[in-house]
Amino acid sequence: MTIDITKREYRLLLDMVCVAGWMLEAFSEVETQHPEHHGLRTKLFSLYKQMDAEQYIEFDNTLNDYFETQSYEKELQTRFIEPFEDTIFWHELTHRLAMRDAIQEVGKEAFSNMDIKERGKRIDAFEERYQQEFQKNGLDKLIIKSFTS
Repeated sequence: MTIDITKREYRLLLDMVCVAGWMLEAFSEVETQHPEHHGLRTKLFSLYKQMDAEQYIEFDNTLNDYFETQSYEKELQTRFIEPFEDTIFWHELTHRLAMRDAIQEVGKEAFSNMDIKERGKRIDAFEERYQQEFQKNGLDKLIIKSFTS
């Protein structure tokens, strides 16, 4: 099978593959824990010269592999990864605190037996409060009690 793509589409595909690669390996201790993904990435990266993408991809002769250039890696961080991490951080913090508070309010068993819509309403109410607080003050007022005692 042959897929014809433009240089612009190649660049978009690079963005997607690089961000996906970051997702797969960002917290792995061993790089290339996903050899099939790495193989496809290598195949895509190997086309960089014919797609005029030298400013994005480079080949390291010592490691015999393709890598994002330093400037492209920084661009990916700024455009995609940092905004994603920031959004996930606030979403997860808000949701986990809201879930904790909703469970504490009625107890684990009562919460587990509660109608799913009612559980959702309780969580949503706490999430709304946390969202407002974090939008106003960020982490400034978040204190772990055992750290201040």
